Amino acid sequence: MIQEIPAKQLMEFWPFFKSHKLNNLLAQNLTWSKVKGFVDDLKYPDVIMYLCDQWACYLAGNYNSNILNDFLVKIPEKAFIYVPSQEWESRLKNYWTFFGYFSRIELSAEHITLEAIRKLIKPLPAEFQLKRIDASLAKQLLTQNFSEYWVEVINYLGGPERFVTEGIGFCITEDKKICSLIMGYKASFPLTGSVELDIVTHPDYRGRGFAMIVSAKLIEHLLSNGIKPHWDAANPISAKIAQKLGFSKPEPYKCYYWRKSPWTISELNKSFNTQFEKGLKDVTSLKLEISSVSANELIKKRVTIRSQLDKIQGVFEGITLTLNRLLESNIVEKSDIPQFNDFKKRILQQINILNQLRLKINR
Repeated sequence: MIQEIPAKQLMEFWPFFKSHKLNNLLAQNLTWSKVKGFVDDLKYPDVIMYLCDQWACYLAGNYNSNILNDFLVKIPEKAFIYVPSQEWESRLKNYWTFFGYFSRIELSAEHITLEAIRKLIKPLPAEFQLKRIDASLAKQLLTQNFSEYWVEVINYLGGPERFVTEGIGFCITEDKKICSLIMGYKASFPLTGSVELDIVTHPDYRGRGFAMIVSAKLIEHLLSNGIKPHWDAANPISAKIAQKLGFSKPEPYKCYYWRKSPWTISELNKSFNTQFEKGLKDVTSLKLEISSVSANELIKKRVTIRSQLDKIQGVFEGITLTLNRLLESNIVEKSDIPQFNDFKKRILQQINILNQLRLKINR
C-alpha cells in the first residue's frame, strides 16, 4: 500500500536519490518544501518516489516491485522522470505506450581553477555592465520581454526578494535591459556539496560571449567561497559553453516523460514553425548582406556575421535535436512520420547553407 511520506520525514529518504542525475534540483526543492514523497513502507521501503510539484519525478528502489504501477499512475503527463538505471527505463517503457526522453549532458567541475576562470571574465564594451543580481534586477525580469522561464522561477519562489535570497547570480545589462543572466541556488549545497548553474541569454545578444563572462563571474564567486559549481547541459550548445569554462568529462544521459497520445505534425508546427520561418528570413537576409558588400567590408563585418550565423544555426540545431528525440523515442503519429522527416530535411538544408556562408566569409 502506498503511503505519503510525512513532510518532517522527507529528508530521511534523500540517500536513495544521491546518485540520481540532476539531483541538485531535487535537493533545492526538498529544502524549499516543494516536494511530495511516496513510499510503500516507511521503515522498509521497496519503492520511493519524490514529486516536485507537477514538473519532475524521481524514482528509486526496486524497479521489479509488484506495486510499482501504483506509483507510476501518480506521475503527471509530460513531467520529467529521473531514474537511476537502464533497468528502470525498460520497466517504464513497458508501462506507457508513448514514452519519450530528452537528452542531457552532465559535466564535471573537478579541473576548474580560480586562476583559469578569472582569465575568462573579459572586459565589456562601455555600454554594458556586469552586475550582481539584486531584488530590483529580479523585478526587472518580471517586466522585461526576456524569458518566461525566469518569471516562472521568481513566482515559484514567492517573489524577487526570495529569488535573490535563495540564489546567487550575475547578469550583463545594457541601459535597463538584461542581456544575459546566470543563477545558482544555495539550497542544494548542504545535500549535494554543489550548486547547479542556470543560464540564459536574450536572443538579441547571443553570440557575443556574454554567457561565458557571466558564467565565469559566478563560478569565480562560488569557488572563492568554497562552493562547487555544477553544470548539467540541456543541449550540445550549453555543453560547449561549459567545456570552454573548464568543465570536463561530458556524460550524456536521458530524462524521460510520457504522453497520452503521440506527437502530431500539427503540434510540431505549433511548437517550431515560428522559429523556423524566422530562421529562413534571417538566412535570406544574411545571404543578401554578404553578397552586397565588398571583400574588404566583409572582412570588417566577419565577427558580427559569424555571431549571426551561430545564432541562427543554434536555433535550427535545437529544433533538429528535438525532432531526433521524438523520432527515436517512437512517439510520433505513424502517418505523420514522413512530414517530420521532411521538416528535418528542410532544416538540414538551411544548416548546409549556413555552413557555405561560413566558408565564404572565412576566405
